Amino acid sequence: MGKISIVTTSAALLLSGCVSAGLPTRPATDIQLLATASGTLAEQGKCVFLQGPERIFLIWPTGSSRTPEGVRLPDGTSFQIGSEITLIGGFNAEYPAFRAAEEACGTDRAFAVNLNQGE
Repeated sequence: MGKISIVTTSAALLLSGCVSAGLPTRPATDIQLLATASGTLAEQGKCVFLQGPERIFLIWPTGSSRTPEGVRLPDGTSFQIGSEITLIGGFNAEYPAFRAAEEACGTDRAFAVNLNQGE
């Protein structure tokens, strides 16, 4: 008997990604991740990350963009470099599409930012 492999769309989307407008991005999904990550939004070279007790690599929803002040989500929500922020999304030990960028930024782990940050 042969084996059948099934990959769900949401899992495939979470593991795929690209760099758009200078930011690592991933397609938005209907899945709303519920973890939070807090710290100072920081940049070093081309890296934008969350600095707290650990340095967190941020993967933004597709359509997010760099601004002179920081990062803007597709819905217009903006985050300024140097601001203390809390993001809603999800931690994942590995985002293979971003491994090289994550290592180059010297971050401890990756966090996928939700499109909807709530109120």
